[in-house]
Amino acid sequence: MSDFRDLVVAEREQPHRLRDLAITGDDLLALGYRPGPVIGETLERLLHDVVGDPSLNRRDWLLHEAERLR
Repeated sequence: MSDFRDLVVAEREQPHRLRDLAITGDDLLALGYRPGPVIGETLERLLHDVVGDPSLNRRDWLLHEAERLR
């Protein structure tokens, strides 16, 4: 049972939702993004990357990648 509990705890610590990202839409606006669907699309793209590699959920990397995607 402890293996299952460890797995559940580990999964809960991994990013799975937009609110789990180390940045928000406000950060994208500060980078010069315009309000609109592009903010959500960019955050979804970043979340996809972070779900694939949780170590990328760092503010510096996310801001750099968001700037590149802009």
